[in-house]
Amino acid sequence: MIECSSCRHANPPDARFCNHCGQELARALGRAYTPKHLADRILKMRSALEGERKQVTVLFVDVCRSVQLSQQVEPEEWHRIMDRFFEILTDSVHTFDGTINQYTGDGVMALFGAPLAHEDHAQRACFAALRIRESVVAMGADLGDRFSLPFAARLGLNSGEVVVGKIGDDLRMDYTAQGHSVGLAARLEQLAKPNTILISASTAALVEGHFELTARAEVAVIGVAGKVRSYELRKAGKLQRRFDGARKEGLGPLVGRDSEMSLLQAYVEQAIQGQGLVVGVLAETGIGKSRLAFEFAQACREKGLPVYETRGVSHHRADPLLPFDEFFRGYFLVVDEDEPEAIRRKVVAGLQRLGPMPAGLSVALLDFLGVGDDTVPHPVDDDTRVRQLVRLLDAVIRVGALSEPAVIVLENLQWLDTDDTRDFLNRLVAEVANSPILLMFTARADYEPRCRGLAHYRELVLRPLSPLVARRHLDDQLGEGLDDLKTLIIERSG
Repeated sequence: MIECSSCRHANPPDARFCNHCGQELARALGRAYTPKHLADRILKMRSALEGERKQVTVLFVDVCRSVQLSQQVEPEEWHRIMDRFFEILTDSVHTFDGTINQYTGDGVMALFGAPLAHEDHAQRACFAALRIRESVVAMGADLGDRFSLPFAARLGLNSGEVVVGKIGDDLRMDYTAQGHSVGLAARLEQLAKPNTILISASTAALVEGHFELTARAEVAVIGVAGKVRSYELRKAGKLQRRFDGARKEGLGPLVGRDSEMSLLQAYVEQAIQGQGLVVGVLAETGIGKSRLAFEFAQACREKGLPVYETRGVSHHRADPLLPFDEFFRGYFLVVDEDEPEAIRRKVVAGLQRLGPMPAGLSVALLDFLGVGDDTVPHPVDDDTRVRQLVRLLDAVIRVGALSEPAVIVLENLQWLDTDDTRDFLNRLVAEVANSPILLMFTARADYEPRCRGLAHYRELVLRPLSPLVARRHLDDQLGEGLDDLKTLIIERSG
């Protein structure tokens, strides 16, 4: 039975409206909109989650001037418009594993990082906000043509600490906000202009470099001393990982990984002699998998070995094409500064060197990289594109990568290993055994590689740095002195 949040009347499970007071149940009921796998996890873990402090990003969205807009169309039509709007919101939030905590009549409050924790909660929230805005802009254009209706939405985000309160059977959660985390997000949403996204300084600090931001004037917020700095979220940036940001700022020396680097170098020597290997590097988040992969790839390039790289991202379901884009641009030596004609020449020349390719795949690749023939029909859905790109990736690696000594690096395999790519990955792992190839992948410690047990598989588990090595690393970063601070950092970070 579904209990109405307004009058507490018990309704049948399939009811959309309360049989007693008429309240629309779906918008009052978080579980009705939450994917089953996510709802089941939350309810299973709720006793452990309740009372926990969580670092989260809060997203508020609502329709601009909804009361006035609702009076310009028939009530039934307005209901259909709002259903379409809420479908956009729920799909976007759930795509990035956020949860909708509250429906506000003409919008939602969503949380990223609670009740289930995500280390990249701010990035997920920003991706969701950009997806919502893009969809709402398209929806507004359609409604403008059909009803002359200026439909638009405002979005606000803030990151901070909350305490998870009681989690009901309907997944409704109460949060005790620390530092006005929830209130500031709501206030920023109210201050945003139509179809714009305002984020707080705390959110901006977490996503800097990953998104393009524009500073806005400081504003006064009720309950907050002094003025609050805000930023407009414009679009996704070039950085994909925290490690990319560290590289941009400059990397210190690699410490504490000499034995791992030596072992990887020995594996490379074995592979290029024709005894191909698959090496899995497993570790908890933050131990240094990305840094090790970067240093290893650089060392291989210095030896003159071709290195082909790509990586999975936590929001893979929302952007399944990203790993293909990175691989093909790297394989065909495409750089950001290349003009479309230069990209086309590089790809065509590269494909010619590979010999005959499956029909239509070269056209699909050019189209995917944004330099195709606009007059040629191309797939409009991601599923079709993914299937084509997997076929092309398979062909490129079979013909052009497995025939010569090379290194293939797949980072975050736990996110790349999907239904669409599983057969390809299985074939790649099998074929490496008879090729002069080292295939190295990184993954989280709880990932179960399906290649375990194969004769040509090796596994390398990264351990945390010892206190002595960690101290040497901090000496390099911070200089001499600050002994108490360094000791505290080592103790707290593990």
